Amino acid sequence: MHHPFVAFCINEEGQLVISHQRDPKRTDPLEMEISLSELEEKGFDGAARLIGEVALGLLSRWYPAHFEEHGALIPPSMQKR
Repeated sequence: MHHPFVAFCINEEGQLVISHQRDPKRTDPLEMEISLSELEEKGFDGAARLIGEVALGLLSRWYPAHFEEHGALIPPSMQKR
């Protein structure tokens, strides 16, 4: 059984790596890299917002029926217009 996942880690280059995989047919996860310097420039609140938007954005795309009832959790950049 395949479980979709979102994972966070820091690579050797000092970047936050957000890996995600929903499709069980994929052999490798998709990855997004964000430098820690970029996050630091945003400050704690800005960095937390960016990371949270990525996580909630992915989940809202994967499970749209669940997020229909909780529209405030969908990042503004991903809301239907």
